[in-house]
Amino acid sequence: MGQTDCDLKRSQDSIFVYACKVHDSKIKAIRASFMLPTTLSALAAHILNVEAYTEWQYNIIKTEVLEVISDLELIYRAEVKAPWPVSNRDLVVRLKITQDPVTRVMTFSIVSVPDYIPPYEGIVRVPKSEGKWVITPVGDRLQIDYSFIVDPGGSIPSWLINFSIAEGPYRTFYNLSKRIRSKDPVKSVQVIKD
Repeated sequence: MGQTDCDLKRSQDSIFVYACKVHDSKIKAIRASFMLPTTLSALAAHILNVEAYTEWQYNIIKTEVLEVISDLELIYRAEVKAPWPVSNRDLVVRLKITQDPVTRVMTFSIVSVPDYIPPYEGIVRVPKSEGKWVITPVGDRLQIDYSFIVDPGGSIPSWLINFSIAEGPYRTFYNLSKRIRSKDPVKSVQVIKD
């Protein structure tokens, strides 16, 4: 993703969030790392359960699956609540999960497909986003290394985006961790090897 210098922006609850300069952008990329006490197949189930994103992903207020491509790949739309006076945003992304059969390292990738459906009136379509979760089993826990870059579209000053860049990932991963620790029942994904 072309990241160079990274600064630690938040370190709380064993979640580390960094803002990274990107060579060709005024908007910084996000990197985060944290551990989760769960299995690969259970985490995959949480990620594939797009309908539940409103319960743990920061400022996501509506989601819908647009196409199921396979057991481990789909296209979905998510609407993100923006602070007044900024218009809400939506993302249309392709989510894909892969797993190395030898190391069992699992990767979630998301890439914008903004033209997959027409934009909704009054909501700004995010023209570009790209994210990746690299999940490595470490004993009975998972090491998560996350990276994300987004162009939110419309007219939001880059300084405002960069100012609050750490809050979203921190809240999202804190909520996910809480959800997993509460033993929220979730069916594991059978094609993922624990």
